[in-house]
Amino acid sequence: MFRVLLTLFLLATGPGQAARGAVPGSPFGPALPQNQAPETVDYIDVGTLYVGGSSATVNASSYFSDPNGDTLAYSVNNPSPSVATVSISGSTVTIAPVAVGTTGKIVVTAEDPGGLTATQDFNVTVENAPPPNRTPTAVGSISNVTLRVGGSSATRSVSGKFSDPDG
Repeated sequence: MFRVLLTLFLLATGPGQAARGAVPGSPFGPALPQNQAPETVDYIDVGTLYVGGSSATVNASSYFSDPNGDTLAYSVNNPSPSVATVSISGSTVTIAPVAVGTTGKIVVTAEDPGGLTATQDFNVTVENAPPPNRTPTAVGSISNVTLRVGGSSATRSVSGKFSDPDG
């Protein structure tokens, strides 16, 4: 890389006078591009969680980018710990359901090394877990069918022969 020191000569004139001078250039080369704030890429949507159910995870790095290519640091708030706990490790946000309700705005912040930030917020609804899926039961019997090799096929309807207790 070469460094060049430029010296500019200026000629200033006014009514009845002339002046000359030198203005040194920057010995450090061209100015670096200005730091730009991180940007949001997509919207975070966790949806509904269930009491006693699994936690949801969000990879925050999928929802933010930095125009300068800087590595981003992430943080998150926990507005409603009585409804859902919120934690972060690296760029992974974990939301664990606690009780029925809707959280306040969960805010994820992305910060670049220059201190510029971008934020996204979202809510999470926690509901009681749905009842477990129960096994259907047989309600009737299906008549026997005898088939012969090389013979014709047979069809029997099984409609109405089973019942689903969950509807």
